[in-house]
Amino acid sequence: MGKEKIKFNTLTNQIMKKHLLMTALILISAGAWAQENMLTLSYGYAFANPEGSDKSADGFRINALFENNPNEGKIAHGINIGYVLTKYNEESTVGLNEFSIRSWPIYYAPKLILGNSDKFKFFLKGALGLHFSKYTATTNALSVDTQDTGFYGGAGLGGMLFLKENFPGVGD
Repeated sequence: MGKEKIKFNTLTNQIMKKHLLMTALILISAGAWAQENMLTLSYGYAFANPEGSDKSADGFRINALFENNPNEGKIAHGINIGYVLTKYNEESTVGLNEFSIRSWPIYYAPKLILGNSDKFKFFLKGALGLHFSKYTATTNALSVDTQDTGFYGGAGLGGMLFLKENFPGVGD
């Protein structure tokens, strides 16, 4: 009878260890589920006023932003990679001159989320990083390319409108 009691205690300890392990995994997973990750792909119109020219350059931009909002808090952290292309033409005595400016910005994008509503929230957003640019000038007889790297920074204000908590079929 004494040996059966020892076996029962050993079995109880094993079950308790499994329950504690499962509880720990559930709590760790709940912390991971509380994070909100978001991938945003955006595009749009881009324009610039090149130095030394009366013309304005126009073109397009494409951005990919990965954002993490730990525990759905007030501060989100993002990494943005983009591509911007602007072009313009200018007449001169030797003919038509074509200019293009390409830029690849890569930056950290912190976001401060304001408001407690479940439907709409304001945010302040920053940008801090680098850009890699290529400038090309082409005439009838000559083509010149130059490259540059520099600081990329900025700030913005915006809003988020929540239409639905989730979309059908996503994450199911």
